[in-house]
Amino acid sequence: MTETILIVDDDLDTLKLVGTTLEKNNFAILAAKDGQQGLDLATENLPDLIILDVMMPKMDGFEVTRRLRANPKTAAIPIIMFTAKAQVEDKVEGLEVGADDYLTKPTHPTELVARVKSMIKRSATMATRTLPPLEEVFSAHKSVIGLVAPKGGMGLSSLAINLGVVLKQKTQDAVVVAEMQPGHGDISVYLGYANSSTLSDLLRKETADITRADVENALTSHSSGISFLLASQNPTDAELEDRTEQLDKVLGYLSQISSFAILDMGASLNTGVQQMLKRCDRVVLALESAPHTVVQAKGMAESLVRIGISRQLIHPILLNRTRADQALSISAVQKEMGYEISTVFTPAPELAYQAASNQKPMVAVDPNSFTKQQVSKLADELL
Repeated sequence: MTETILIVDDDLDTLKLVGTTLEKNNFAILAAKDGQQGLDLATENLPDLIILDVMMPKMDGFEVTRRLRANPKTAAIPIIMFTAKAQVEDKVEGLEVGADDYLTKPTHPTELVARVKSMIKRSATMATRTLPPLEEVFSAHKSVIGLVAPKGGMGLSSLAINLGVVLKQKTQDAVVVAEMQPGHGDISVYLGYANSSTLSDLLRKETADITRADVENALTSHSSGISFLLASQNPTDAELEDRTEQLDKVLGYLSQISSFAILDMGASLNTGVQQMLKRCDRVVLALESAPHTVVQAKGMAESLVRIGISRQLIHPILLNRTRADQALSISAVQKEMGYEISTVFTPAPELAYQAASNQKPMVAVDPNSFTKQQVSKLADELL
């Protein structure tokens, strides 16, 4: 099948030269003379690759890339920036906003064609052949929300549970909270479930053998109306975390089954987590106000951008459990992070103890609590 390349450049000579070169190598060509037209053509046609100029009137290539990465339909399309801007800082900015490769003009036609073929081949290799097309797999979902933290022990699983319950209350849609880190399960301990190996059972299958029915049967129903995909506490199951294709297929089916899939992905950015994060519509980055944790969180945010997550999709939240005399102020945290903190969670040790003792979500133990208001605020922002 002939691959389609979208070329976006305000220089008509470049459009003709690049277009002709690629057509001679059996590629189908779409051409756009400005950023907005490029966005429209990308959304309508979903090309296999985009060659994008940086310096264009009205909307430059950096902004075009940001918008492509922010749109779930176009987020996975490979992008090669092709521009006369050859400064290192320009290349760095291009890669940080989500470009996959960066070529400076003039480039020999042979190199251009080689880069295009290499990028398309790499993109095809990353896509699991047994997974249905993205537009089919993710057509039913309203949002896939990834939860990450720069270190363990911050209460990420508790946040996932309570966020899932509140989203269910607000929308009455199907909500699944999934622990996507095999061997690092916490939710079964919090809520008193005996069988917590369901994620590991799925990942031990061959990718082609995982069916939607398998994923549905692996879910555990909760009295609040949400469902859980549970990971085990067996540390040796962590060896399954590199089963990227299986994780991707499980996530695809979760997105068909639920309107909202909340993914508890812990503190790792391993290959499997990176692939799942690229499927997410929103990424919640939890941090504490301790200075060293803020530095770690800033590093994780930068890593998220480097792997192709748009800054606009990252929602830092503050789980404020640090002693007041050791904590940074909100303004200091925001200045260090370079992000606005969307939601601040204040300590609620008594409520947390009651919830753990009764094996219930905190928002269910006291629906009028300040914690419930804070979770509700985050849910509203994500919605």
